[in-house]
Amino acid sequence: MSFHFNFKKYSPTTVVNLLLLLMVIIGLFIDDNELSHILKTLGLYGLSGSLTNSLAIIMIFERIPGIVGSGIIEKNFNSFKKKLKETLVSHLFFGGLELQSINIDLISQQIYSKVQSSRLGFVAQFISQEQLKDLLESVELPKLLTEAISSDDLEKILEKQIEKLKPIQVKDLIRNIIAEHLQWLVLWGAIFGIIFGVISLIL
Repeated sequence: MSFHFNFKKYSPTTVVNLLLLLMVIIGLFIDDNELSHILKTLGLYGLSGSLTNSLAIIMIFERIPGIVGSGIIEKNFNSFKKKLKETLVSHLFFGGLELQSINIDLISQQIYSKVQSSRLGFVAQFISQEQLKDLLESVELPKLLTEAISSDDLEKILEKQIEKLKPIQVKDLIRNIIAEHLQWLVLWGAIFGIIFGVISLIL
């Protein structure tokens, strides 16, 4: 029976950690004392950097019993929600809401469909979807909405939506945004650990 290890199933950080651990294990069992010392030193230094950064990332999102300062997001949940709202209002909607690229075709289609299925369905007998589209274009709907919705309105809308968020949703939101980049922190932790291992061997 052959053994086949599929690296594609594992994240880069997992593969690096396994390779570093393998270096340590090989270093424990080979007879060459000098090579054994080099492998164990580089492997342990690399693992220390990688695992320390991994633990730091976990501490951002989760509470770890006995480790003071872990679970940063959960502990500062209200502060995170406030900062999230302030960031969206001040940066994404600075100067007001821009709706110039609004899809009039889609909007008119949705409004017409809603009217048809509502108690006001009889109105559809007097106006077609194409005429509704022309009407929305003639009143310059994007400009009308942009002028009607102020920064204060946006802030209130965002505040209501953000207030509905729960701690786990905020954690997942932040984790999903930066998950891919967090792996680089772990990889660079391993790389710098190996570099310090090389320095220790030289000294």
